[in-house]
Amino acid sequence: MTTFLESIVEQLEQLQQAMNKHRQKIKPARDKYVAHADRDAIRKGQPLGMATWQEWDEFWTALRTFVRALNQKALGKPCEIDVAGTLGDAEMLLKSLRQSRHFEQLLNSPDNAVSAASLKLAADP
Repeated sequence: MTTFLESIVEQLEQLQQAMNKHRQKIKPARDKYVAHADRDAIRKGQPLGMATWQEWDEFWTALRTFVRALNQKALGKPCEIDVAGTLGDAEMLLKSLRQSRHFEQLLNSPDNAVSAASLKLAADP
């Protein structure tokens, strides 16, 4: 007969395995993202990881369920993690690098007025 604790442990282990499967796929990209080491790929708009949207959905579903079950057992109530967060430093850097790619396109525009306006904007403090 399986106890409640054993069933929770078993559920958490299954969820952890599902998350680890996804983690192995995205870890190289995450390492580059965290280390800000792949600026060229970011500026060119190339993806850092090759996980599908379905794989991301599966990962977040497993993580939500894992956190909910763990909090239920430890604190007596579930914890929902569906709340949107703010951008961190790494995400802000990625956004800046993507924007710089667009700025360079404007700066190198064949239209002299666009190029001059871009240069002026870059020179302003």
